[in-house]
Amino acid sequence: MLTSCLIIVTTACVLAGCAQGSMKSSADERSGVAVEQEEEVSAKKREDAEITQDREELSGIEAQKREERALANAKRTEALAAARAKRRLENASREAARKELLAEANAKQKETATKAAEAGQQAAARKKAAAKHREAAAKTNTSAAPTTSAAAGTANAAQ
Repeated sequence: MLTSCLIIVTTACVLAGCAQGSMKSSADERSGVAVEQEEEVSAKKREDAEITQDREELSGIEAQKREERALANAKRTEALAAARAKRRLENASREAARKELLAEANAKQKETATKAAEAGQQAAARKKAAAKHREAAAKTNTSAAPTTSAAAGTANAAQ
């Protein structure tokens, strides 16, 4: 009996040892699974952080591009406005020069017309004066002629 008790106790110890070993491996398995899960969680966090960083960088790049486009649009708009202003200034300058030439031409035309009118008036005044002079001369000739003809007639009569 002693032998059979010993065998039972030995078998129980051996089985208990095996059971204890299997408990250790299942605890090791559980901690291995936990480590793997922690690594997965950590990898997921790193991946999420990288994605977030990539999004922030992309957002920064897009903002920079928008700013560059806005600056380019502003420069283009400013250049167009400057070109329009230059064209308006040139047109105004040409229009002013045209008006000045037109005013000079009108002034010359008025001056010419005034000179012509003055020349016409002077010519009319000369004609009038010449007519008056002829008329006065004719009056003197007519009043002097009868006297001379009367004197001539008396002189003829005396002969």
